[in-house]
Amino acid sequence: MNKLLKGIILFSLSLSAKAQTEGDALFNSPEIHTIEFTFGQPSYWDTLETNFSLDKFTLGDVRINGTLVPDVGIKFKGNSSYNNQSDKKSFKIDMNEFVSGQEFDSLKRLNLNNGFKDPSFLREKITLDVLKEQGLPAPRCTYANLYINGTLWGLYMLVEEVNKKFLDQRFGEDVGNLFKGDPHGNLNWQGPADSAYYNDYELKTNENANDWSDLVNLINVINNTPDNNFYNELEAVLNTETFIKCWANYVMFVNLDSYLGTGHNYYIYHDSVSDVFEWINWDVNESFGNFNAGMNISQLKELDIYSMPMGNKPLIAKMLNNTTYKSRYEEYLCYLTANIFTGEHLFQKMDSLQNRIESSVYADTKKFFTNSDFDNSLTQNVAGTIPALKPFITERNTFVLNILENLGLVCTTGLDETALEKNIVIYPNPFAEYTIVDLPEATQELNLYDLAGRRLLTETNLPAGNYRLQKRNLTAGTYLLTVNTTHKTYSQLIIIN
Repeated sequence: MNKLLKGIILFSLSLSAKAQTEGDALFNSPEIHTIEFTFGQPSYWDTLETNFSLDKFTLGDVRINGTLVPDVGIKFKGNSSYNNQSDKKSFKIDMNEFVSGQEFDSLKRLNLNNGFKDPSFLREKITLDVLKEQGLPAPRCTYANLYINGTLWGLYMLVEEVNKKFLDQRFGEDVGNLFKGDPHGNLNWQGPADSAYYNDYELKTNENANDWSDLVNLINVINNTPDNNFYNELEAVLNTETFIKCWANYVMFVNLDSYLGTGHNYYIYHDSVSDVFEWINWDVNESFGNFNAGMNISQLKELDIYSMPMGNKPLIAKMLNNTTYKSRYEEYLCYLTANIFTGEHLFQKMDSLQNRIESSVYADTKKFFTNSDFDNSLTQNVAGTIPALKPFITERNTFVLNILENLGLVCTTGLDETALEKNIVIYPNPFAEYTIVDLPEATQELNLYDLAGRRLLTETNLPAGNYRLQKRNLTAGTYLLTVNTTHKTYSQLIIIN
């Protein structure tokens, strides 16, 4: 990946962070946080286990980096991460469960994930960070050492909750229906009745209204629209650009405990402004081939880009049968192989994170793997089934790149970093319908690129002053604007909501 694209991605992260305030103290900090649970009841563990089966919170106090938040709700969470012999369970914290309006860092809920299948402690953090770099809806993730009644319980991934706060930050509103694709969110048609979907999805907002008609309509469009009208009908109900990018990441990262494989671990949100569903990533801890679906490591590295290894998923199958969607998917895989899923982009991140968490991993006596497994997880397979991260990235990239090149795709960024000298003023940024570009002098050429280097817009011979850039048909995401004058070439990253 060239230096320009690396800078774009980092700058994109900084802009996204500025657009958010809630959770910044937790998720924008490089420190490993300290979270302490205090339970007053002597049999608190039995209470937690009983309440897990009842899906109820247990009363306790939490102290985060020394700040006490009293009378919060705490409960076990997870499926396979819970059903193991260890007492290092995953937890959900609800500041608001027993004290209305109570928050920490303006957040009501937080998740502590135990890393039960990942000796590296890196899979969830790296994958979520990379998804966010691409402008894709995904929760933020960092690290925390957990103590329970004074005893160190180990190192955890601290993960943001997908709730109304998350929706308002990412989409600018939170009044629509949010569904979780669990436990069996394959998006298969099961008839027109809302109740036919109650056992396979969870409605997370507007529960009292309990209106599932929008989800039923989406599934109907996916499954029952004739091929000759599928593109137009799907565009009207789903942000397909976001889904295609998420799908490409599932495939590139071989994240099979997802819609691609098991058919769950995602949210979809019906945006009340755009009136389309948005795809939201969730639970990526088994990426980099750590959910094997009956395959060995070599087979995972060479998973075909058109594969649905655990049975057809109608949304993917119908998109692959549409030439426009199939091409867009292949092109985004091309972008990932050139800029994201590469050693140049990921290895330094992994090395830095491993160094940061090493002492906490060593101190974690309840972890699921040995210190040696952690030390070697970047370069050596663990337990014969968990892929070493760096070889996996290198070999997976080569395999996918060969497929794409055989299709005639040239997987490069197409942007010339030497031409870019200086930022230019753009406001508002991020923007929804338009933004103003402050042209400092007469402009010979103004260009807009996506992050794959494709030029989407060109304007020539513009006077100095304010130029109004319209959203037009552009999808939400991150773009690069360049302005060529007689004396200089200016550049600026812009974000469209």
